[in-house]
Amino acid sequence: MNLRLFFTLWGAGTLATAAVIPYAFQLQESILAKVPLPLTVVAAVSLAQTAALVAVAVFVGLRAARGVGLGAPYLEGWLAGERRTGFGRTAAAAAGIGVAAGVAIALADLAFPALRIGPTEAPIPLAYRLLASLYGGITEELLLRLFFVSGLAWLLSRIARREAGAIVLWT
Repeated sequence: MNLRLFFTLWGAGTLATAAVIPYAFQLQESILAKVPLPLTVVAAVSLAQTAALVAVAVFVGLRAARGVGLGAPYLEGWLAGERRTGFGRTAAAAAGIGVAAGVAIALADLAFPALRIGPTEAPIPLAYRLLASLYGGITEELLLRLFFVSGLAWLLSRIARREAGAIVLWT
């Protein structure tokens, strides 16, 4: 197990979880008003719970990924002090796709206002919304892509009793 990679991913997931707390608290303001604990305690417990979940997910996910020949070559190379070619093109393509998807979502939101989730009690500040986006981009990716998808590919490769080829990975 590459401990530097583990702690980097776990730390990023934990920080992204901390970043979503102001947004979540604003969204659930009326519910939290009824909780008999200080909000700092609720935030600390929420963060600790998710940090533990992310630690398990990253640990199991990295082991499962290694078992099927997957990894994070750019991040691993960066942590090892290596220079890898092709990262700029990959990052630019990912950013372009992300911006296009964001524009499509914003246009769909404008086109179909009836599909919006109910209004919150108060408008959520833009800074809270931007911080909350880190949770989806980091923590959810660790939980779903690293843990769930790698674990599923590992499990399918064991059921199929063969290496994780294209069929197992695409499934």
